[in-house]
Amino acid sequence: MKTINITNLEQRVLDSIATGYEWYGIPHLTTSEISEETGIQMKELRGVISSLYKKDIIQESELPTCEAWRVCP
Repeated sequence: MKTINITNLEQRVLDSIATGYEWYGIPHLTTSEISEETGIQMKELRGVISSLYKKDIIQESELPTCEAWRVCP
């Protein structure tokens, strides 16, 4: 099994998403909600989200009213 390194900022984002609003039993948060929860500025947060996405740790979900992020199953 491949080891994936997670930075402190990435862990903060993952922890934030894990406590997000549930949609069909899966926690989700929008980018702005993640920024509010973690205190990470949007410019820096985009890089963290991009990194987590490239590592296949999170994925984007299209909800009825917005785009949100969730941890991959």
